[in-house]
Amino acid sequence: MKSQLDTLLSGLLVERLSGFKYILAAYLCRKADLDDESVKIIRDYSQKGKLVYVSFQSSNIALMMLYRLLEKNDLARPRLALECKPFLLQSFSHLFKRFFGKIRHLFKRKNESVFCTEFVENEFSESRPILFSMLADDYFLKRYVEQKYDTLYYLIEMQKNSEEPFFLMPQTVFWTRKPDKSGRGDKTFRSSSDKGFFSAFLSAATPSYVHMITPLNLKEYIAEHEGKSSEEIAHSIRDSLIEEQQKEDRVVLGPVLAPKNEMMERVLNHRNVREAIDRISQEDNRSKKRLRKKAYSYYREIAADFSITYIRFFGIILNWIFRKIFSGFIIDEEFIPVIKEAAKAGPVVLVPCHRSHMDSLILSYAFFQKRVIPPHIAAGVNLSFFPIGSVFRHSGAFFIRRTFKNLKLYPEVFKQYLKTLLLDRYQLEFFIEGGRTRTGRLLYPRPGLLSYIIEAADQGYAGDVTFVPISINYDRVLEEGAYFREINGKDKQRENFRSILSGWKVLKKDYGYVYVNAGKPFTLNGIRNGSTVSELVPKIGNRIVTEIAKAVTISPVAFVTLAMLLYRKKGVSHDDLLRSANYVFSVIKALNIRCSDVFTSKSITAIIEQVMDSYSKDSIITKVEDADTADLLYTITDDNRRLIAFYKNSIAHHFLPLFSMANIFCRVEDSRISRNDFNSSLTELITLLKYEYVLPEDNEEAIGVQVDLLLNDFFVANRFVQVEGDIIIINDQAWVCDDLKLLATGVEDILESYYCAVHSIEKIKKKSMEINAFTKVLAEHGKALFVTGRLSIVESISVPVFKNSMRLLSERGIVSEKSVSKRKTMIEILDKDKAVLFKKEIARLMVQ
Repeated sequence: MKSQLDTLLSGLLVERLSGFKYILAAYLCRKADLDDESVKIIRDYSQKGKLVYVSFQSSNIALMMLYRLLEKNDLARPRLALECKPFLLQSFSHLFKRFFGKIRHLFKRKNESVFCTEFVENEFSESRPILFSMLADDYFLKRYVEQKYDTLYYLIEMQKNSEEPFFLMPQTVFWTRKPDKSGRGDKTFRSSSDKGFFSAFLSAATPSYVHMITPLNLKEYIAEHEGKSSEEIAHSIRDSLIEEQQKEDRVVLGPVLAPKNEMMERVLNHRNVREAIDRISQEDNRSKKRLRKKAYSYYREIAADFSITYIRFFGIILNWIFRKIFSGFIIDEEFIPVIKEAAKAGPVVLVPCHRSHMDSLILSYAFFQKRVIPPHIAAGVNLSFFPIGSVFRHSGAFFIRRTFKNLKLYPEVFKQYLKTLLLDRYQLEFFIEGGRTRTGRLLYPRPGLLSYIIEAADQGYAGDVTFVPISINYDRVLEEGAYFREINGKDKQRENFRSILSGWKVLKKDYGYVYVNAGKPFTLNGIRNGSTVSELVPKIGNRIVTEIAKAVTISPVAFVTLAMLLYRKKGVSHDDLLRSANYVFSVIKALNIRCSDVFTSKSITAIIEQVMDSYSKDSIITKVEDADTADLLYTITDDNRRLIAFYKNSIAHHFLPLFSMANIFCRVEDSRISRNDFNSSLTELITLLKYEYVLPEDNEEAIGVQVDLLLNDFFVANRFVQVEGDIIIINDQAWVCDDLKLLATGVEDILESYYCAVHSIEKIKKKSMEINAFTKVLAEHGKALFVTGRLSIVESISVPVFKNSMRLLSERGIVSEKSVSKRKTMIEILDKDKAVLFKKEIARLMVQ
């Protein structure tokens, strides 16, 4: 074996870095690292079999970087690097032997192989990995002409005779995070491609990192390709690994960036836009020249101007801001892997919920920190103001108007731009709800962009599209004060530079943690199932929102807020709050709802104290100690109840079956109800709430499973009811009535909002009103009803809920909505008699 090593193996490395080699490696790797995911992969697979690092680079610097990072993370390092010429990692004596070996070989026949099976077996027996470069230029011709120069071929032959699996671990160096641009000509300048010594040396001065791609089990691969020769398997593996590396490139670097003018040419000179201009010119008798100028103006308004330099700089600013205002980010460990896997398969559309202006910033920040190219984001045109609009545009935002009403050319330009992004396989992000929720509850999905994405796929721009629903929720949102004002009927303030400057005061406050989770991804073709576009749009929208709802994390603030607001009174004792909190937590456990890790490390009492301390510090609640009993009371004003109802509502959908069941049990007259009557009452109530809680298509089955769990594991377990065959018997003790009423409060605020709306319609004398003015009248009338005791929950006075109720009232034939301009919608009262009947129906469902 020694003679073979001396004469055949040019890849024998030093045992460890020392002296000049150590100094050089430390300098070159000062801005490089091995990501956490790769460290975990190496450690996990080293326990499962033999490791073979497969490098897509062969330069000395790339190899030294890997070696140094493995050493730094205390991971197994190779002593053998095949199909490389790693002189920087070899001892002087070895280099000397190689030099004279080459001279001798000038006068001898060529070597028979480049692989020493005995030596590799020895390395494996000592738990050392080996490394080979798969794309080394110097060895390509030899490998192509003569199979004996192919390391992979020999590894396959070895694996066939070994019981223990060999894991091929592809690894690549990303020298920079900068996406490649078209027109550069030379592929060697790609950010992850191999480099010569001097270019690699210069690249090492910028932040770079080594990444491991998912390992390939060589034993399983050979078994799956039984009957093929080792040579055929080697070719197949090469193709597979190169394809995986290209997918990883797209995830990290994104597609090759086209110059700004090239993208403009592709969009504005596309047949679809040209035909639209011709059609509109004929229909409206307008000159094509003016229409082309208008199309150009629209494009400039819409298009992003992506720049990784901006993102890197913006990331530094965001990092500083986020450290100031948030305690931290709780990002599900499966979140980034889910995105990466989806991105490798094809075009990806990220669809987060929209609770705050921070949502898109947080997602892009999380992506960049986790070394995934940030997405192109569909942002409202209201955010394109100077100077922040320029920063967003360079960070990947493209801008869309709220409405396309009375615009003919604009939607054609926008659609073609969107189709081009999908064709180039950019990751896209848009908010399915349109605008931000003001109540905390998820909004009904808007169809706009979905129909364009489906159209793009049907026309061959995107192939199959993967949708990734994303939940982002907060302990506290920055806009809570603004949301309270809008719920109260104040007009939304337009975003501008002055509002940005005035927003610096938020840096003085801690808004707690941010929770980011991915729902279950699904593909367009997987959900299509023969549906037409008109059927598919609401189907996809509903699926996205319900997946987001499932992924929402129960945060400590939302948990305690919900438990507190179940009480309708202005003061709650600590013992009462603990009682309701324990009820809520038992439901979390029964339904296995995702919740913050703090619930495993702290008691419910400690969580309550933590949240109440925060609320007390912000003057949202007041702590009062009863001098006689030493009981601790938490008091809250009506305005502050409405302020923090946002956090209760953000998780209330998880508890809809609980609240609805308690509502029904409270209304049973004889303490007995059949299962059929119970199911009918449940369907009636939940259907009434469908515009506040977006229900899955299979809501009866999905909710039915939760109802069965809650009936046995909560209501029976807590002695609220007992079940005898098909009959549910409600415990008639006073404490049961009180606690059922407490739990029924969870849906009472919406019922009271609807009651207020129909009660107001009875009193309003005008036949029609603009919707904003109309809902403000409802809010004023609601305040009067609350003061007189007709309403018992102050947060039921909510302008956003009143606006949602218009859809329900339109469905019932009580009112109609008519859009008369881009920003103006009229409400016409159609039938007050129906309003009276509906009011009685709602009153029957309310628990006073």
